[in-house]
Amino acid sequence: YENRLEKTLGVPASNPWNALHALTATALYMQDLGAAKQTYTAERNAACRYYSGRSCDSRSPINYTYGNSVITKAENFQKDIDFLKGQ
Repeated sequence: YENRLEKTLGVPASNPWNALHALTATALYMQDLGAAKQTYTAERNAACRYYSGRSCDSRSPINYTYGNSVITKAENFQKDIDFLKGQ
């Protein structure tokens, strides 16, 4: 991801402990896992892939609970943003 980070950030991406670099790299990775489709299912499955390497399902060990918790947090963040914007 180093080349993509440098292209995205416009600076050398040489420090994985830099919070901006780490968060941007995570965003790029989530995009690659399918979250860029910006649908509930795509974002939930991307979270499950991030967590376990596979889409959300009920096989053992279960992973859908992680995907559900990520989506719940995202929905709560959006509610707070909408409230602050007065929507």
